[in-house]
Amino acid sequence: MIFSYSILFMAISAFIGVFIPIIISVFLSMKYKASWKAVTVGAAIFVIFQLATRIPLLQYLQKTYWYSYNLVVNPWLIYILAGLSAGIFEEVGRFIGIKYFLKDKQQWKNGIAYGIGHGGIEAIIFCGVPLIITIVNSLATGTLPNEPAYLFLVSGIERISAMTFHVGASLMVLYAVRERKYRYVLYAILAHSILDSAIGFIKGIFFIELWAAVAAMTTLIFMIIKIKNNSSEKIMS
Repeated sequence: MIFSYSILFMAISAFIGVFIPIIISVFLSMKYKASWKAVTVGAAIFVIFQLATRIPLLQYLQKTYWYSYNLVVNPWLIYILAGLSAGIFEEVGRFIGIKYFLKDKQQWKNGIAYGIGHGGIEAIIFCGVPLIITIVNSLATGTLPNEPAYLFLVSGIERISAMTFHVGASLMVLYAVRERKYRYVLYAILAHSILDSAIGFIKGIFFIELWAAVAAMTTLIFMIIKIKNNSSEKIMS
């Protein structure tokens, strides 16, 4: 029974990680004529600024004595560093992508599409594909990773929160570009840094996921209200 639930929960999370971003992207394109270019740029910026830049730099830093020492003595410093680096790399990348590669696609709907591309490729790489590989290996060998079944479902729930945040942050950076209020890029960096850094201080998977969901929804709702109050253009038009 545990084996069945584990496979089921992995399948659900894999579906969320791979197909939900694709389904949303197709829906935005067909229903609202959102740009596939926005989705693609969002995905590309994540790969360049996160996978090809930030993560290798962090991996190099993790090999240093400074990192090993502070991980034990001052773990809070490592949590803050990890969160701040995510905020800086991803939000600066988001700003570059929106300002310079989407000059003719800066409608609000394309900000949402950008966020789905950014968060979607992250979900595919870090959630969907690894879980599919685990499912295949588990079915082939009859064994599973030594993890409680519910943790496999948590992976999918976490991706929903992450994609929600990326949509909110993308709207925030797009707002900065459209309105030339570039302090909102700093707000996006701050929001992203706080979201990621706080996870290191929170104990318990339930509270971590609750924090991620609340922070993501707060960011998105804040930007929806901000746009509605300051723009004559509908968000989805």
